[in-house]
Amino acid sequence: MATSSTASTTASTNFLSTLGAGSGIDTKSLAQDLANAEIGPRKDAINGKITKTEAKISAYGYIKSALNDLKTAFAKLDDASEFSSIAAANSQTSAIGVTATTTAKAGSYKLEVTNLATAQRSSSNSFTKADESLNTGHPFNISFSLHSGQAQTIEVTDDSPLGVVRAINQAKVGVEAQLLNTGDPQAPYVIVVSGATGTKSDFTLTADANQLDFSNKLSSADDARLKLNGLTISRSSNHVSDLIEGVTLDLLSVTSGSATIDLSRQTTSIKDGVKGLVTAYNDLETTLKELGNSKSKVEQVGGALVGDSLLQSIRSQVRRYITEDSSTKSGNLAVGCSRHRVKFRPQRTTPVGRVQIRQCASE
Repeated sequence: MATSSTASTTASTNFLSTLGAGSGIDTKSLAQDLANAEIGPRKDAINGKITKTEAKISAYGYIKSALNDLKTAFAKLDDASEFSSIAAANSQTSAIGVTATTTAKAGSYKLEVTNLATAQRSSSNSFTKADESLNTGHPFNISFSLHSGQAQTIEVTDDSPLGVVRAINQAKVGVEAQLLNTGDPQAPYVIVVSGATGTKSDFTLTADANQLDFSNKLSSADDARLKLNGLTISRSSNHVSDLIEGVTLDLLSVTSGSATIDLSRQTTSIKDGVKGLVTAYNDLETTLKELGNSKSKVEQVGGALVGDSLLQSIRSQVRRYITEDSSTKSGNLAVGCSRHRVKFRPQRTTPVGRVQIRQCASE
């Protein structure tokens, strides 16, 4: 087969040479040149289309990237809570813990703590062993009453100090029992029962077994008492979340006079968010402008989308999303940037000065 192919090629060459014999014309080269002249323009046109298509694909990639950056910037401003960050300043941090949520309002308060809420703690008589019998091995009952209310019966099946602790805790009547080792050489074990804070959480415990007595009161139940801007207030807990809207107070100790609590809106994150949105929009606008500019000096993709209606469509939609009021509210946040002093100018990027951003953040 190789011999046949070689013979065919040689015959073709000899045939062309024969046609040009005596004329001085290289007929073979002339035929090749004519073929190249026919194929070349088509090849260049195809390569040109490929290059143009590749440029368009790259241009769409640039648009996608710019839109993603704009989406990320929007995400930092899409919740009303992001515009409601409140910082709490407290003049007596050792006495009061202050935590502000996004529902808090800016303001200043004078707070004086005169008494902390306390819980009743009662202890039993002492025992030599944790498992000693308190009722000669027989079950017995404990009568429990909360704030002089109706008595509840707690059944104790294991008559040891450990058994009493388990029975009280399993009854879930609002108190907690513990067996403590005091280190006393004679009778080290004591049952301590603790209730909740507040005057209405006091309790009584009375046992049928003669060897068990809870009459020793270590501390009494009492309310927290404080003054807010001169108004006297009491609460059953030292964790107060219903006094100042959006603010939680943790009372740690009695204050020295009145503590000052200042709640102020934090605008730094808001300003940074607005600046980020403006930058992302301007970057998108620059991208669209260069892609649609036939005289763009940007290599490869500059002017790749000249005359493409997609550019104006994206520009119009994005501007509408920014300026128009949102159809889906987040808290009280639904107004567009045009109502927050973010302005647009035809064929220009978005000029937002520091003063304008500060005003937007403070509203």
